[in-house]
Amino acid sequence: MTAAPVADEEDKSAQVAPMRRFGPAIMLSQLGVNMAVLTQLQLLLALHLNTIAGTGATSAFGVVTGFGALCATVSSPIVGASPTAPAPGSAGAAPGCSPVHWSSRS
Repeated sequence: MTAAPVADEEDKSAQVAPMRRFGPAIMLSQLGVNMAVLTQLQLLLALHLNTIAGTGATSAFGVVTGFGALCATVSSPIVGASPTAPAPGSAGAAPGCSPVHWSSRS
């Protein structure tokens, strides 16, 4: 009778092992995609600012990227707090539907 729980524990660890690698794999793939996209955008921005600003391109690049970071910092919590479902009775809501509030769940 003691052999069965050991076999069950081995089966459980065999099932869990692929999921342990899933999180780091997703993080690395997102890092690769972001690096591939953002590198090209930053280079393109620097080249355009060099054409526009000339000798002041370095400070202009700092101002533009700083303004973009500020906009992202301010807009992220605002957009995150906004409800994604339409209000009941509005044009996009299904009849009889009410929005789910996460704070009311226990």
